[in-house]
Amino acid sequence: MIMKITYNKGIFIENNNFRILLDPVGCPSKKPDVVLVSHAHSDHARGIWQKQLLSIPKIMSPATRKILEKRKGKTLKNVIEIQEENEIEYNNLRIYAASSGHCTGSLQFKFTIKDIDIVYSGDICLEERIILNKAEQLSCDILILEATYGKPEYVFPKRSNLYRNILEWCKNNIETFNKAFVGCRTLGTAQELTTLLSLSILATPIFTHPAITKINKVHEEFHHKLGHFISYYNINDVEGIMLVPLNSIFKKSKLNTGVATGWAVKSRRSGYFPLSSHADFQQLLNYAKNSGAEKIYTIYGFSNILAREISERLGIASQSLK
Repeated sequence: MIMKITYNKGIFIENNNFRILLDPVGCPSKKPDVVLVSHAHSDHARGIWQKQLLSIPKIMSPATRKILEKRKGKTLKNVIEIQEENEIEYNNLRIYAASSGHCTGSLQFKFTIKDIDIVYSGDICLEERIILNKAEQLSCDILILEATYGKPEYVFPKRSNLYRNILEWCKNNIETFNKAFVGCRTLGTAQELTTLLSLSILATPIFTHPAITKINKVHEEFHHKLGHFISYYNINDVEGIMLVPLNSIFKKSKLNTGVATGWAVKSRRSGYFPLSSHADFQQLLNYAKNSGAEKIYTIYGFSNILAREISERLGIASQSLK
């Protein structure tokens, strides 16, 4: 059988009678032999709790496992833990894990099938951050590359400029309203903002939503301290800067409410900052070029657009998996 790479409730790789499932969001039509989970965001990992997959060996970082179990309130069975910059062997498949720079515990995977090196990027950040190093550049024959911001207009400002603008906005709102709300991803950007604000000279308390506090503590267990933060339960009783999950911040319409997400790159609204834990378009192109891959599959986000841009700009055979 010729090796096949398709999308089937996750990225599905078949070679002879051996099947690999990457980042499942459900139960595929065929039973995999092993599951690899790049990180704990639900759009990459929610399928691991499917009954049909519970008995399948699942490879992930210890931090990813801890986050998934805390959120579900259950123990995840049949897990093989792997640390970044480590290699394990499973059923004659050698798997190397590298940091993806995306969030606490996030990994890229590299493995070899029929002398063909395959890399799955997972979600990657290719810029140094105050909480994590940038993703390691991996070389391969076949690259499976995320495309969340795989569209030419998604190019982010320098992180140092974003940091400065966020701190200035927070300072102004604290002086005017005594409190400021910043919406961010619970896993990823929230940890970056916690550290940024804690290390700043704003001299104001940093409050984190309980869901963010939970992830912050996991990050500190596996990485490093994020600074001083206080979990809040009633925002009316406190004054300071409050980090709020992004999915709930849009319910507010106050002037002292901002957001930190890559999607804000197209917004001119005050308090909207394109701070992202993902690579932007140009960084994705650079990663694709420097991988040395002869074939690239794109997945998530603007996967069709990124595949076309890689083919046209880099001359590398590329196609979308969705």
